[in-house]
Amino acid sequence: MENPAHTASTVGGGGLFAQWSMRLLYCGLFALGLTMAALPLMRGPQLVLPDRIGAAIGNIDERQIRERTAEAARWFDRITAINGVLLLLLAGVRLFRRPGLRIHVPTRRAAASAADARAQAVEFAGVARHRTAGLLCLLTLASVVLRMPGLCHGMWYDEIYTVQSYLSADWRGIATDYAAPNNHILFTLLLKGWDGLLPGSVSGDARVTAWRWLSVILGALCVPLMWRLAREAATGRRERNALAWLAAAATAAWPLAVDVSQQLRGYAPAMLLAAAATVLFRHAWERRGGWSAYVLVVAALVYTQPMAAVVLAGHVAAVAIEAARSRAEIDSRQATRSFLLALLLMAMIVAQLYAMLIPDALRNAREQADPQVRHLTAGAYVLECCKAIGARAGPTWASVPIALLLIPGAVRLVRQSRPIGAVIVVPPMLLLVVALLWPPMRQTRFLPLAAPHLMLLLCLGALSVVNQIDRAAGGVDPRTRQPGRSAMALVARALPAMTVCLASVAGLRDIYALPVQAIREAMRHAARHGGGHTVVMGLGAAQCTYYDPAARKAFGAEQLREAMRRGSVSRVVLPFPRTWLGRAEQEPLRQLLEVSFEEDARFAGRLAEDPNVIVYRLK
Repeated sequence: MENPAHTASTVGGGGLFAQWSMRLLYCGLFALGLTMAALPLMRGPQLVLPDRIGAAIGNIDERQIRERTAEAARWFDRITAINGVLLLLLAGVRLFRRPGLRIHVPTRRAAASAADARAQAVEFAGVARHRTAGLLCLLTLASVVLRMPGLCHGMWYDEIYTVQSYLSADWRGIATDYAAPNNHILFTLLLKGWDGLLPGSVSGDARVTAWRWLSVILGALCVPLMWRLAREAATGRRERNALAWLAAAATAAWPLAVDVSQQLRGYAPAMLLAAAATVLFRHAWERRGGWSAYVLVVAALVYTQPMAAVVLAGHVAAVAIEAARSRAEIDSRQATRSFLLALLLMAMIVAQLYAMLIPDALRNAREQADPQVRHLTAGAYVLECCKAIGARAGPTWASVPIALLLIPGAVRLVRQSRPIGAVIVVPPMLLLVVALLWPPMRQTRFLPLAAPHLMLLLCLGALSVVNQIDRAAGGVDPRTRQPGRSAMALVARALPAMTVCLASVAGLRDIYALPVQAIREAMRHAARHGGGHTVVMGLGAAQCTYYDPAARKAFGAEQLREAMRRGSVSRVVLPFPRTWLGRAEQEPLRQLLEVSFEEDARFAGRLAEDPNVIVYRLK
């Protein structure tokens, strides 16, 4: 029998250690907040930044560098001071108003009940747990195999931009240069670390393949996370198992997930972090703990792609619904307060990470809102989204019906009247609404941010359709309450699965054959028909890269126009001709192309809004 005095002394000692540890933590946070609040006053308004990457490729001159550096320094000082004051308030409240930490010691009866519950869970899931882990490992390996055929594809424009502009920069240069949404900062930092682990003997196409393995690994890790997330979204045990395995298998072979997991871009980690954030939110809300991990994952998600805030919007909607429905419950109020505090901490972290990048982000948003820039129409965008969701590059006849499964899936979640419904439905709905209202957002590259939510809606919709077909074709056995097993019911149940499988196979086939080598093939075409240098023009106001076989130097628009007038440029490659030629500031270069150049070759491109890569040659 336990000695009560010994037990009390043990608990008391542990509680005292925890109290003093938390006191030291709050003292450290208070000192950090004081330092951050006083930092702008101690060192003045100047902040020395490294040379901007834009200067390295000739986009901006030295005067613009100084102006942007000073502007970034002012934003950094403001946000640092604001975060310092907030940190002072948060740490001060916990340090001075609540000096002690309340340790909740459960009673012996509560501890015995928890132990019994754990024993029953272990006894019930002992064998099944090992079987589940084995099947999840097999599905994850299968997802890696399905992503391997695209590893050897040539780099397309955004991947070239990532490697040339950022991978060669230092760590600070990557983190302090926004330049465009092309810089998925967290992924670029991970890629630079991954590149440092590769042997120096790996070069050329083999190194590109090795770089892509990072995206493949991150994309494959979505499979077990989707299994876990699907179990949270379902209600009954039978439906929970069916939805979980369907979601895991579909994520392994979903054409959109396979496609983004083969690219040197931040879409694979964004998809992984979106699923992880939703799982952690559900866990923290239900168990009233684990908010620290949630804050860090959401901050990493937004640092990968700012538009990932749509995932956070789903969590806010779920908290608002739950708080309005159970206002009188103490647990609900405590969980709401914890979420609001986590939201504040996450906003502070993200604001500090983006502090020096806000001017560039605002400038880029204004450029994207230029009415001269061509964007997809609302109808064309919806159709492209349907194709991307259904079978990526597969046929429209298979893509659109599959995308329509989102509707019964969303209806099923809404009817459940649970917070998880808002968590799953809100992010893709918000992406669609923002894209319809703001034309620059009409790009299918933002879909991976809500890919876990879309996949769950598709799987729920498929299960709803199968259940309806079962009821219509074979009825339900009144004794077992299971769907009928007549031949008509079995055939009707197999039709949706066969349609999904055929669409996935068609989509994967097209993805493996995607013309991601179009830019490289265009450059090779220009080299084979040589006679001068080749210029690849980008999307920015003066972002043009001059490819010299010897020096590979880069320069801006004025130098480019001068080289074109002299005739030293024999070929011009436009990766995005429709978008690039539609910009008002490119009028001088567009006139030079019309007068001095003619179309030489055309290659199938990758983006729906700009489907061709065009090569022009000197007349």
